[in-house]
Amino acid sequence: MRRNLLIGLGGLILVLGLLFLLQGSGVVHGSPMTDDHFWIYAGAVIAVVGAALLSVGLRVGRR
Repeated sequence: MRRNLLIGLGGLILVLGLLFLLQGSGVVHGSPMTDDHFWIYAGAVIAVVGAALLSVGLRVGRR
């Protein structure tokens, strides 16, 4: 159960981080975050955290 939670949460956070990054860079329009450089950096940090959680989730339970 813990493994599935980490994988699901990590994947969701990774996708949201990438979405924030794309909105901040102006690739995805229709949000107050569009073309705001803060969201480029925040999205990158959020995506890295999500990738780390996903990585931990994929490693847990493979013993």
